[in-house]
Amino acid sequence: MKFKWKNNLDERQEQKLLKIEHYSFWLFFWLIFLDIIMATFVGIKYCYLITVGTFFIVSIFSTIMCIWNGIFDRHLKMGARTNIICSLIAGFFVTFVTIFHNHLSFSTDWLHATYAGLFSGVFTFILTYVLMALLSFTTKKRQVKLEKEPTDDER
Repeated sequence: MKFKWKNNLDERQEQKLLKIEHYSFWLFFWLIFLDIIMATFVGIKYCYLITVGTFFIVSIFSTIMCIWNGIFDRHLKMGARTNIICSLIAGFFVTFVTIFHNHLSFSTDWLHATYAGLFSGVFTFILTYVLMALLSFTTKKRQVKLEKEPTDDER
């Protein structure tokens, strides 16, 4: 079975997104390469922090560049429905991972592991929804500004 996803981007946005993905990939590649080299000097103890920091830097770079170019997603449409669905997926994932992690790693009973998982899941849902709503608002605002900017022919 082959899934057909509708592409919501025009040709200009598609080219911009491919360029952003290209730069993000190479930024991530070279930062991970430096991470591997630095691991020999700083030790394995801090290697995890450097890797997480690298991922965070590339994620922030990609997000800012997409917002700057007025791109939300290739397949998803901006809106409250998308924000709620994506936030629910993130919340459920964190809930189940936290429940099983707490039960198996710390030998807690299922009830307390479930409480911890529900708390983490609800917090993740709220945080993800707020961040996605903020990113949607900012991207819509930027799209309006990009559409208003005069082209070279109008100047």
